[in-house]
Amino acid sequence: MKRMLVAFVAVVLVLSPGCPVRSLSPLFYDGEIVFDPTLIGMWESVESAETFAFEKWGNKKYIMMVKGKDGDTTVYNAELGKLGTTWFLDLYPGGNRNDYADMPTHMIARMDLGKDTMRMAMLEGDWMEKMIESGKLTISHWRNNREMVLTASTDELQKVVIQYANDEKAYPDTSVLVRQKK
Repeated sequence: MKRMLVAFVAVVLVLSPGCPVRSLSPLFYDGEIVFDPTLIGMWESVESAETFAFEKWGNKKYIMMVKGKDGDTTVYNAELGKLGTTWFLDLYPGGNRNDYADMPTHMIARMDLGKDTMRMAMLEGDWMEKMIESGKLTISHWRNNREMVLTASTDELQKVVIQYANDEKAYPDTSVLVRQKK
């Protein structure tokens, strides 16, 4: 459990300066999920020593394995879809995780995929909290003293994601990944 937590924190640090938004609802409906074979393969962050491996899972989904420089690997299920003119990944815990304490929440990444380069940025939790607290954004959520989790429906979540798809404050830190050659 501790190794998985350390690996998750490493992924969050690579993909975002703060914590990513977590949602109980998925970002996409089944009919909106698409498969792009370009995503399959091994990708390396240009900013750090982390690698990201994407494998096909089922008909239109992916398994994303993130390996830190220390060798720990974290596994996510990933779904790709397009909302408006922007591509997104919906990431949620994957692999053989059976820990009842793990909350199976979704995280949202905006992405731009080229043949050998991928740009990915997580939807920023601190930004979302500030927008909600200021009254600039209304979206269903649950909050305690330490964390916030969106409880919005997929429809409500999609409206917010589309509205702020090009807002650099919502997606403040874009990671650049390059395809590893075989």
